[in-house]
Amino acid sequence: MVYIFIIFIVSFYLLLDYFNFSIIEPGKISLIMWFISAVIIEFGLLDYSNIEIFTLNSFLILIIAIFSFVIGSISLRTQSNRVKMNRVIFDTANSFKISSIFLMIFTIFSSIYILMIFYDLLINQKFNLTILSLKQLYWDDYYSASFSMKKTIISLVRPFSFILAVGFPLIIKNKNKLLILLSSLSIFCISMEDMMKGKRGVAVLILLTIFFFNYLIKFLRNKNKFTFKKIVHDIGKYRLFRNFIFFILIFYIVFGLFPAMKNVDLSSKTVDRWLGYITPGVIVKPIVFYVEEKSIIPNIAAFAFGMQYISNPIPTYTYFFEETDVKDWYLFGSYNLPQFNRLFSQFNNKQSAFLDRRLEIESISIYGNNPFKTGIIDFMIDFSVFGTIIAMFFFGRLSQKLFILAISKQSLELMVAYSLLLSAIFSFPLFSSFYMGIFSNTLIVCILIYFIKPLLSKEGYKNAS
Repeated sequence: MVYIFIIFIVSFYLLLDYFNFSIIEPGKISLIMWFISAVIIEFGLLDYSNIEIFTLNSFLILIIAIFSFVIGSISLRTQSNRVKMNRVIFDTANSFKISSIFLMIFTIFSSIYILMIFYDLLINQKFNLTILSLKQLYWDDYYSASFSMKKTIISLVRPFSFILAVGFPLIIKNKNKLLILLSSLSIFCISMEDMMKGKRGVAVLILLTIFFFNYLIKFLRNKNKFTFKKIVHDIGKYRLFRNFIFFILIFYIVFGLFPAMKNVDLSSKTVDRWLGYITPGVIVKPIVFYVEEKSIIPNIAAFAFGMQYISNPIPTYTYFFEETDVKDWYLFGSYNLPQFNRLFSQFNNKQSAFLDRRLEIESISIYGNNPFKTGIIDFMIDFSVFGTIIAMFFFGRLSQKLFILAISKQSLELMVAYSLLLSAIFSFPLFSSFYMGIFSNTLIVCILIYFIKPLLSKEGYKNAS
């Protein structure tokens, strides 16, 4: 059934191609990662032949939900094609403008965040702890549900640093040395904060978002049709090959060396035992034992183990869909946007509904703690099955609308918001990024800046008069 799933995904991609959607738009970005996840299940280093990847019901609902997202994007095709045809070529050297009041706001808030992270790094020396100890401290603090002024301040100021970090490819073209310094330090501090928790999710998220931001700029600078063939031609074969090797290296570090750092021994036999806990029935393919025995690629077993983060979510989705009652929880947004629920819980001294459900997910899961179960299941926790199909339509439509706004307005906050949304769409076959505070808070701040900026500009004009 995985082959049939791949055929459907390719068919949806061709449908978007027929309607002239580019490779930088939400629909195609989403389908690329669904395709990768399915291909890794079938042709990766792990053997999934002993488990049920799909049931008929789980297969049909997943296909319908993905198609609903695609239809949501297509529903704005006329407006999207018109804006693409009439867009103004983006000038990276001169198009970046930031008012003095917003420069002051970004400087103050990002500086507060940077200083707080450096305090933890240098004074508290958290980075001297082992990765496993750091991760345990993180989860202990995460589930404590206790009010912390420090956590609250970081949550408020970090989005401004995240915007500067993502905007680095554009800011570096600007002559404002202060912004360049703050942008560089923001990338470092956000990555360090994540690593000081023994994690790597946010570090990967920010790199992925910067990648999409950079290619959004390339799209805005290109008047012609933005296709994969055009991208290859513009980059050049040598640079494309170099970038591909660099991508493989980063991928290997994230999914090979990092898992090896977290565990003393990740040989093939140990990985098999770990897999028995995380995904019973999944085993390492014989090729991994052969490569490890011949010492061809270091940490190949750790790499195979790391790859399950991409290949496991689809069978995990089937397990949650068929064997649990998560689709009957009806949390109506408090799972995918937990920060509001957690804030309100501080006033009644109760544990938030989000934390309650996270603990319940761990207790009913046979896939270990914090399982990746696709964003579809994460949406089902809030909206059930039928609600998720509707939510996916509006998710696709709103994503396409943000794309239209980003390329027509060409403002930093909208470009960052859309790049952030693309990273969420790309990772949606793994999990929903919306319940990550740094993601949803930054997205909210970007949208607020977009609406507040004209009001401040008018006020500034009145004062000047």
